[in-house]
Amino acid sequence: MRSNTRLPPLRSLSVFECVGRLQSFRAASEELCITQSAVSYHIKSLEQSLGVKVFERHARGIAFRPEGRAYFDLIRQTFLRLEDGTVAIRGTSAPVKLRVSVLPAFAANWLVRRLQRFNEMHPDIEVLLDSALALADLNRGEADLSIRYGFGDWPGVRTEQVLAEQLCPVASPAYLERSGRIQKPADVLRHPLLHVSRPEEWNLWAAARGISLQGARVHQLTDYNVVQQAVVEGMGIAMGRRFLIEDRIAAGALTQLFDDWLQPESLGYWICLPAHRDKSAARVFAGWLLEEARKDGEAVR
Repeated sequence: MRSNTRLPPLRSLSVFECVGRLQSFRAASEELCITQSAVSYHIKSLEQSLGVKVFERHARGIAFRPEGRAYFDLIRQTFLRLEDGTVAIRGTSAPVKLRVSVLPAFAANWLVRRLQRFNEMHPDIEVLLDSALALADLNRGEADLSIRYGFGDWPGVRTEQVLAEQLCPVASPAYLERSGRIQKPADVLRHPLLHVSRPEEWNLWAAARGISLQGARVHQLTDYNVVQQAVVEGMGIAMGRRFLIEDRIAAGALTQLFDDWLQPESLGYWICLPAHRDKSAARVFAGWLLEEARKDGEAVR
C-alpha cells in the first residue's frame, strides 16, 4: 500500500498535539515516555512537512505561531473524533475517561456526594476529577469539561448554568453568642467579613441591602472551603453560598443571619465546554449535572 505523502507522519502529529496541549516539550516527553530530543525531532519533521513553523521558541518556553494554532485546533478535533469513533467500535469494553475540572469547594460540598449515582448510571464513563482553583484551558485539552463559579462570561468556551447560587450571611452559633446578636444588615459592619476574591459576593449583597462596606474589616481567603472552616471556627461572618452550606446550617454548625436569600442575576455554577467540539461523554455528564441541579433547585423553593 502506498503511503499518503500529502500528510505528515502520524507520530509527528501525535507529538504535536501533545506539545500543543501541554505547551511544553518537557511535559510532552514525560507524557509520551520519549526524550525531549525525540519530541524536538518530531516537531522539526512536522514543520518541514508543512513548510511553516508551528511554534515560537523563547527563553520562557514556547508559544503557537498563528499557523500552528490553527493547525493544532484541526488536529485536536480530529483526534477527538477518532477517540469517539474508537470508543463506539469497542462498545462498553473500555470505559471512556472524562476529565472534569472543578473548584474544590463545589467538588467537596456538592458534586462528590452525587457522583456515585452517575457512575451507576454510566459505567462506561470513568470520571477523573481535577479539583483546582485555576481555570483549565478546555480548547487545549487540559480537561474535557469544567464547572466554574461566576457569571458565565469566560472567553473561548460555551457555558450553561447549572445552579443559580443564593447568598445570605452566616456565622457560627458560638461566635454570635460571644459577639452579640445581628438584627439588621448594617449590623454586619461591626464584624470581620470573610470572603474569597471573586466574585465579590459581599459587595453584591451589600448593594442589594442598601449598605456600604467601606471601612469594613475584611479577611480575604483563597478558597471557599477555607472560608467555611474559618466561619465555623468563629473568625467572623461569611457570605453563605446556599448550595454549599445547607448541610452545615441543618446540622447547627452555622446560623443563617437573615430569613431571605439573595440571588444575584447570572451568579452561580456553570458548565464550560470547549468552543468548537466536545466529547459525547462530556455531553452525557453535562446533562446529568443539569438534572441533579434541577432537583436541588426544586428542593429549595
